[in-house]
Amino acid sequence: ALPLLGEERDRYVVKLPDGNPGRLLKRDAAPGVDEDGWTAVGRGSVEDIVKDAQSLKTVAYTWGGTSSLTGFDCSGLVQAVFRVHGFKLPRDAHQQAGEGKPVSLKDVRKGDLLFFADPARKKKPVTHVGLALERDLYLEAGSYWPVSLDRENPQYSEARAKTFVGARRVL
Repeated sequence: ALPLLGEERDRYVVKLPDGNPGRLLKRDAAPGVDEDGWTAVGRGSVEDIVKDAQSLKTVAYTWGGTSSLTGFDCSGLVQAVFRVHGFKLPRDAHQQAGEGKPVSLKDVRKGDLLFFADPARKKKPVTHVGLALERDLYLEAGSYWPVSLDRENPQYSEARAKTFVGARRVL
């Protein structure tokens, strides 16, 4: 859901999370306004959310980023793809880690959020978030290739496996 700024011939002009204007084809939108004034494209499915996140995987990683124009950080990407589909999540990974219900790693499924900690930042137990593509693969901002926490998977990341702190199901 994005605030509507105006209309052009075949597009809506919307306000992106970073404040910049963006354009959305009218045929791809189902306008409606939520209580915060955001224009929603409708309630998306887990498939829609994951598909949109995957389409943004090559957008540059930018710390604090919330836009496909200027780059995303991990939680900015998660927040944006969920928000476009009508689901509100807080901005930061440590805040997102309080949403939904906990899920064990073996029960993770597409659309779940995986959370990680930076051992050097003891006061913040969660510093990173990824979006599950399937049980053992997840997507993170700025990474073209999915990452796995399964040692048997060729895309296994030992660094991420060591810092994994939990998963949550928000849908």
